[in-house]
Amino acid sequence: LAISQDFVRKQGNSLVVTVHNIGNAPSGRFTVTVLCPRNNELKTVEAESLPGSADFVPKNVEVIITDLTDHYSYQILVDRENMVREIFEENNNAVIVTGSF
Repeated sequence: LAISQDFVRKQGNSLVVTVHNIGNAPSGRFTVTVLCPRNNELKTVEAESLPGSADFVPKNVEVIITDLTDHYSYQILVDRENMVREIFEENNNAVIVTGSF
């Protein structure tokens, strides 16, 4: 699983996060967590399994996290509890700055 700030956008009081599976195995169900600038959890949602990319084309899904309070920035964590077996974990978080309060 992988995310990047380039694939996160704010829409009203929601965040739309595109999560990619760049491995060749299905991910299994996973979570996406949003933290405020003080590292307090705002919301966690569960997402369905993403298929593996046996054809070398990353598979992705948009996860929408709704009803968030306004903050200057948000940190997004995929699979915060490390339930998904991954070769590389360092691409499981992203920070976006919205500049709004």
